[in-house]
Amino acid sequence: GKTSDAFVYPGGAFQLTVPEGWDLDVSEYGSVFISEPGGEGAIYITVTNTGYPLDSEAFKQFLNAREENFFTGFSGYEEIHREIDEENTVGLVEKKVLFNEIPDTVGTYYFAQGQAVFVIDLWMETAIELTYKEMYQPIIDSFQMEPEAAKDFLIYNFIFALTFGLLALRNVPGIALEGDAAAVKAKKLPEKPKAKA
Repeated sequence: GKTSDAFVYPGGAFQLTVPEGWDLDVSEYGSVFISEPGGEGAIYITVTNTGYPLDSEAFKQFLNAREENFFTGFSGYEEIHREIDEENTVGLVEKKVLFNEIPDTVGTYYFAQGQAVFVIDLWMETAIELTYKEMYQPIIDSFQMEPEAAKDFLIYNFIFALTFGLLALRNVPGIALEGDAAAVKAKKLPEKPKAKA
């Protein structure tokens, strides 16, 4: 598919091109959720103000903690690939999960820049993963970061924002949550209520 004009996050912390016709859900907490109407595709971007530049060990800890908090709770979770560059400023983790019983592959990029960490989750239906990867590559290439623009964000804000959002969602009947990423993606794909036995 063709890509549309660049999306610039309000305040300029990041920008990228987005697939034409996809829905955008922009949060004031340094994130945007871009979803494919009627499909499994989704791009979830978060900026975290860590307050100071992360050293190598802290970057690895951040990556590990987010992978564990966001993804290990999914059915069928399996990490298939992980790489971190020599400078410990760029990471990529790929995993497979089941979402609404559909096998999905999620590729997550981590970029440490200054006192900010930019994270991009790329959701793909596993059966047509290569089609998504072809579409996502120019989007990744177009991604521009401005860590200075994240200096005023609350420190580690998105973790709190998602936690509170999760607590609120837990009280909604018929939504079975499998961790934070499920809550984020459930905005697009509501869980079907389980049939009563």
